[in-house]
Amino acid sequence: LNESDARATVAEFSAAGYDGEAYGSKYVLYYTCDAFRAQNNEALELAKALANELELPLVVLAHVDLRLFQRASKRHVYFVLEGIAEFEEALLEQGIGACVRIDPAQDVGGLSVLGDETESVVGFCCKAWAVVTDRPHQRLKIETLARVASEAGCPVIDVETHLLVPFEEMFQECVRDRAVFEERFLELCPEYAKLLVHQEVAITASEELMDEVDRYGLVFDFMRESDDDETWGAPDWLSNLGVLDQILEMSRVNTDVPKAPGQYGGGEKSARNLLSIFIARKLKGYARACQLNDENNRGE
Repeated sequence: LNESDARATVAEFSAAGYDGEAYGSKYVLYYTCDAFRAQNNEALELAKALANELELPLVVLAHVDLRLFQRASKRHVYFVLEGIAEFEEALLEQGIGACVRIDPAQDVGGLSVLGDETESVVGFCCKAWAVVTDRPHQRLKIETLARVASEAGCPVIDVETHLLVPFEEMFQECVRDRAVFEERFLELCPEYAKLLVHQEVAITASEELMDEVDRYGLVFDFMRESDDDETWGAPDWLSNLGVLDQILEMSRVNTDVPKAPGQYGGGEKSARNLLSIFIARKLKGYARACQLNDENNRGE
């Protein structure tokens, strides 16, 4: 968080009397296309901090760009939408406005973020004081972020959210003394370990604002017709798989592969359950070796 100096910059603007409304901005935008989690998400926490400093609400855009799924299948999209559904629910409980957009595959990405006059699409950037997003590591995502940064008309801050391992699950199984381990690990790896503090938004997104934001991004006509002028969230897409198939086929995404069988679907809860199982079973031998060899203080 400190490397970008984003909060310090906002503090300087606030001290000088500049706020979001002075620039016609109505919110801070967190735009994510794969870090759909409400916990252990540094980009989301930075977006909250900026919104609180500016006394603006936070709006989150969960973006599914089908360019990224042309070598994948409906199974992958379904898995992602399950995760977004859980993400939406967690955000709304915190008073954060959440929107979901699925963009068909095009030559360039970022349609719902930037908008397109020829397509009569208003981008989410249009009223954003700043855009916070996840740092990309794939070519198509890097290209999209570069385009957003050059055309958004506001600051764009990318934050590393992918190369991250939460420690709390590991402590339950492998480490007997959490305080001792933390002290040793932080001493050995100060560049890679930091405490990520969860915070609440100071200003919740109003109904009026969300009604306005609901018109941004690519909104298919059938959404308005079927849901009283409200765009679809992830649960709506999951409840209308026939419509989803049509959108996927338009973007040449394979629709023949069904949802993966089993009890674990997409979403943060399932991921944590699987992580707990992996640590308890697969790392059980390592935990036993730590006890036998008194290696509790090891931080390597």
